[in-house]
Amino acid sequence: MKNAATIVSLALILFAIALAVMIGSRLSEQEIALLAGMACGVGIAIPLGAAIGVFAAGQRRRDRDAAPPPIIYMQPQPPSSVPSLPNTYALPPRSFNVIGDSGFEEEK
Repeated sequence: MKNAATIVSLALILFAIALAVMIGSRLSEQEIALLAGMACGVGIAIPLGAAIGVFAAGQRRRDRDAAPPPIIYMQPQPPSSVPSLPNTYALPPRSFNVIGDSGFEEEK
């Protein structure tokens, strides 16, 4: 089984190399330089991003463990010194007019 995995791996690597040579022979120098720069950028960005992620996760874990639980103070409302007055202002009754009606108002 180990021998078969090695053979399949070598076949895939050789296929990738042959494909790269076929595609590379058709590209101009500028396009090859662009692809090489992109490969270098991705090659640097992936480990750097992983390192930043590991560092940030460790920092958050330390901050979360070190933070004390929040303290919530409940204060009672002070008694009101001004007594509430009854509502003396009453709204007049509303009347509605239906457009296209005979013109008579009915009160309900």
